[in-house]
Amino acid sequence: MSATITVRELFIFLLVLLGLGLGVYLIIAIRNFNKILLQVKDLINENKVSINKTLLEAPDIASNINEITTNVKDVVNDVTPSIPNIVENFNSISENLNNSTEKVNYTVDVVEESVVEVATTIKNNVQGLGDYIRIVIEVISIIRNAISKTK
Repeated sequence: MSATITVRELFIFLLVLLGLGLGVYLIIAIRNFNKILLQVKDLINENKVSINKTLLEAPDIASNINEITTNVKDVVNDVTPSIPNIVENFNSISENLNNSTEKVNYTVDVVEESVVEVATTIKNNVQGLGDYIRIVIEVISIIRNAISKTK
């Protein structure tokens, strides 16, 4: 028995096989998608109370966000004109601190120099004072010796 197959019949056969394969693939994909949908459904059922609570609170949350946004906008609008003055005051305070620091440094330098000069003068005077005391003691002993000799 011999059978002849034309190219057209072969092409139709291949298309049928391809269609069957595609059909099987689609069935598997739909089955997996169905499993995912069942898991999502179970998850929603498990969290139904939380989801409902969140949905009920959503308008309050949205109104709170709007109120906070309005308040922040008002505060920013109130503060914005003051910012240049604040920066200027800060710069002025910084300059005053700089000047005060320079004055304190200068004063400390002057006091240091004065203390060094006083210490040097006292040191020199103490040495000179010691010399004066020795001279006075010698004069007294000369006078005593002179008085002792006259008696």
